[in-house]
Amino acid sequence: MAGMTLEDKMTMLHGIPLFDKPYSASVAPLEKLGIPRINVSDGPQGWRHENEKHARTSTQFPSELSIAASWDEEATYKFGEAMG
Repeated sequence: MAGMTLEDKMTMLHGIPLFDKPYSASVAPLEKLGIPRINVSDGPQGWRHENEKHARTSTQFPSELSIAASWDEEATYKFGEAMG
């Protein structure tokens, strides 16, 4: 953060639309700091394809709040592993 200008920090706060990719948007790269473009999906706990090969497929996960409210340590661990 110390090496970032105000403009660099503002750039990291919004996305760039990716109409030709299976992502919702992308955070702009900051090449001078070695930060690559970061692709993001359109859901907090899932990912959806829009291309022909994977049409109508998606992943679905419960929200972190519901996992925490379950008090199930094994389910929480498995959730974390699946999310990466």
